[in-house]
Amino acid sequence: MVYKDKEYFDKMEDYNYEMLTYFNNDQHIFAELDRTEYMACIDASGTSKGGCKAYIETKARTGITSGYDDIFIESKKVAYLTLSYMVDGYIPIYLNFMDYVDGFDYTLDLLPHTIMVWRLDKLNKWDYIPYVPTKSGGYKKVQVQERFCLFKSDATVYRLQNNKTYRMETTDGIRCDK
Repeated sequence: MVYKDKEYFDKMEDYNYEMLTYFNNDQHIFAELDRTEYMACIDASGTSKGGCKAYIETKARTGITSGYDDIFIESKKVAYLTLSYMVDGYIPIYLNFMDYVDGFDYTLDLLPHTIMVWRLDKLNKWDYIPYVPTKSGGYKKVQVQERFCLFKSDATVYRLQNNKTYRMETTDGIRCDK
């Protein structure tokens, strides 16, 4: 049995939704934003002013990520998000809060410097790695798992300005209109 640190996962679930809410209030991407049930495969659902519905998975990343051209996403999350898009039309969004340092306490007292957002339905290129060692603050050991790679060049990038608001730097068009 793999040990799970419930306190860590509770903290991350709460932080990711709080940060998503803060980001949405700043950028007004969704008119409605709802949290999914605890430890669901995705973190939230949203509806734009134009009526587009989206499923959103969030991830806070610590450590050094700037030296890489891509980031990992869990295979089961790719499957859930893309199937929900194909079957029900929910826009699949993967949102990462970046540039934290190890030991960050995950409070809104210090906002992430960079937020990267991918619309999985807009991606033309994926990489798949069947065996990659991963480390999570919620598990007490390194695990070898399968992952998909998302290229940073395919993301919409937001940077923190004045320690309180975000400015879009690059876009792949995460906003949707009906």
